[in-house]
Amino acid sequence: DSDGDGLANGVEFLFSTDPSSGVIDWHPEVDENSFSFPATPAAREYLGANLVLQTATDLAGWSAVNTGAMITPNHFAAGVDRVSYDVSSLPASPQRFFRLVLSKP
Repeated sequence: DSDGDGLANGVEFLFSTDPSSGVIDWHPEVDENSFSFPATPAAREYLGANLVLQTATDLAGWSAVNTGAMITPNHFAAGVDRVSYDVSSLPASPQRFFRLVLSKP
């Protein structure tokens, strides 16, 4: 993390940020139906099944969101796709947390 923003350079590559800038210029988008984030096609190919979206209502009991990712090409910019997961079938809860878990291939 040469720019000191807390994200490793490899993670910044995967999510289409600039590893030489200390500014994190992306964030996941979450609403009652979907969880989405930017990624390049190369990153999506690299990540494959190694990236899992998990959810919890208490930050302790994490479980995988078992829906496939939907891809919207060039949604954010040329070469930066939108990866989204359908979360509309999750049980209603007054609070819900999400995390992306990446295992090294």
